[in-house]
Amino acid sequence: MDRLTVAGERYTKKSFMAFLEGQPKCDEKWVMGVIRASSPEDITQALGSLSSYGNKERFEFLRRACGVA
Repeated sequence: MDRLTVAGERYTKKSFMAFLEGQPKCDEKWVMGVIRASSPEDITQALGSLSSYGNKERFEFLRRACGVA
């Protein structure tokens, strides 16, 4: 796996974690930008690994925004 692929996966997962934790400035508008900048594979992997992490309402928003729900 090349560095760019790993960096993309890490960016998506850490960004989703920040949103789920309710970090300052990590609101719905911000996470929509992250989703647009991420590959479908990175999104699927991040959602799978974070399914029991953080705020459930925010996780459900992520699922809907990513078209998974």
